[in-house]
Amino acid sequence: MVAAIAFAASGCDRIRAFLDMPTSVDLEYAREIKERQMAEQKAKSEAKDTISIRDSVSGVKDSLKSGESVTAPTGTTSVKRSTARYSVIIGSFKVEANALSLAEKFSKLGYKPEILLFKNGFHAVSASSAESEGDARIIRKKIIDDSLMEEDLVWIYDKLQKLHTEK
Repeated sequence: MVAAIAFAASGCDRIRAFLDMPTSVDLEYAREIKERQMAEQKAKSEAKDTISIRDSVSGVKDSLKSGESVTAPTGTTSVKRSTARYSVIIGSFKVEANALSLAEKFSKLGYKPEILLFKNGFHAVSASSAESEGDARIIRKKIIDDSLMEEDLVWIYDKLQKLHTEK
């Protein structure tokens, strides 16, 4: 009787560990890695939602370091809208040139950034877009894990909220 209670209290993980088999924690970790790899492959294969930034914006980075506000020259961006429902937002700026600078940085890191103009006048920078909330969470976690942005600065925007304008 005591053995039955001990078995019920310890669960399958103890037996799996004893038999040198993966435990539920090991299986969950392997599932998360596989999901992350699939999201990375999907992000690399998506070429539609790209942003191109003219060379004239390259000086913005130095201006931003000094803390001054800059204005983007007209016609500096060519934006192809992503049709994906979720966007991983990494920054929001009143000045478009600041948004362009952050988008350029993430573009060089292999992301497919997109700038969304919100109805309140802010330019939100999306590092990448995803069809499912789960995929968006994986992208968000990768950005945080890679120490590209602090956790409280990266959030997921659902385009069905319609807080942005359709440019």
